[in-house]
Amino acid sequence: MKILVTHQFTPSFGGSYLYTHELADALKINHKLVIVNGHEITHNFDYNIDSLDIIRNIDFDLIIIMQSQHFIDLNIKIKDARIINIIHSEVYHLDNPFIHNRAKYIAVRNEIKENLINKFNIKPEKITTLINPINKKYYSKNESNKLDDFYDGKFGLFACASIGEIRWKAAIDFALFCKELNYKALLMAPTNEEIKKVFDKFYDRVIPPSEDVNLIMQKASISGGILKGRTYWEAKLCGKPVIEYMVNPQGDILYEVYEEAPDKNQINEIKKDTDPEYIADKIIQISNMQDNYNLNEYFDIIYNLGTECEFLDTTQINSISVSDYWNEIHINRSEIETLINFFQILSHAELNRYEKILIIQNNAIIDEDINKIFYDKFPLFEKDWQILIFSNDFSGVGLKEEAYLKLKNNLDLKINLDKSLTELISNHKTYIFKNKLIKYKNF
Repeated sequence: MKILVTHQFTPSFGGSYLYTHELADALKINHKLVIVNGHEITHNFDYNIDSLDIIRNIDFDLIIIMQSQHFIDLNIKIKDARIINIIHSEVYHLDNPFIHNRAKYIAVRNEIKENLINKFNIKPEKITTLINPINKKYYSKNESNKLDDFYDGKFGLFACASIGEIRWKAAIDFALFCKELNYKALLMAPTNEEIKKVFDKFYDRVIPPSEDVNLIMQKASISGGILKGRTYWEAKLCGKPVIEYMVNPQGDILYEVYEEAPDKNQINEIKKDTDPEYIADKIIQISNMQDNYNLNEYFDIIYNLGTECEFLDTTQINSISVSDYWNEIHINRSEIETLINFFQILSHAELNRYEKILIIQNNAIIDEDINKIFYDKFPLFEKDWQILIFSNDFSGVGLKEEAYLKLKNNLDLKINLDKSLTELISNHKTYIFKNKLIKYKNF
């Protein structure tokens, strides 16, 4: 398979980057892989792939997205690729999901899965929980003379890629907890001079992130962190007890989770679940769970101006209701309603880089056998539309100049009206179904 992996940040010690790195190493074994970190191509299967423009012309089989807005900003067309969106956190805005009908979601812990369901209304069956991939060299015994005498005594380790607001209170509380246990406290995090002065008051030692973190973790007596991230599993793989702080986006501690050191059987289970090749294979399996005869899989998104269709994954758009005073300037009311709604839809689609969209007009009720009817009558290989409209009667074909100017001057909505609807959709291949794949409302 040709696979694209996108990640917002250039190489670092952060959990999402290490996830990307470990997963990519496993995927390289059997697949043709391209990796984009930030705007830098950090791996490709062909030396000629040396720019984002070239990547935009590749027909990938699978696209794995780490941070959704970063992928949108790259302006890479999805085309017919399957999509996996890996969600690393429920508290960072950059980890908001990529809303797309073909997307499947990987949550790195159950709390994230619950957040995707409750906050973003993503169906549970589209979400799988898989914990971080961690290379076995991390927890393999590796004696080293790099460590000084500090590491011979009992100490607690709080290791992280950043020590900003979200970890500040947790890091301080962990240091105080270590003092209660008569342990030394070690903070491994990037700091500046001012931040280091603060944490020197609480910690016995403050050091920057290091590739030797696995050696230090193996010697630690306890590990601390937030939200059951990567270090939570790294500590367990090294047989350590953990204390995890569940925090909100402001870093306030909601509650703490303390867990004793795992036994050998538990460690072996974690080794299996964090094996990068196992996780890579699971992601490939999940990406293949799709029905080619399902409109939810064919269209990037379905906009619904009418009643909800439980059998389609639709994004509900509120139909605009135009007041009667439009009759005074002799503009067809239904045309204006359609025009405004389509401006909303096409602006949203353009912002999110959706390429194939279905619009269900508010005068149509979709037949529950829509998938079978659609594919029986209109085979996909005969059509290459980008916008498909299901409608009893499609109006909104643009306005005469005089009426358009009156509309623009009187309409109190923040919608770009610098183009007519006809001009807006002229750049898209559009197909309109009337009297075909719908049932009509009974008036």
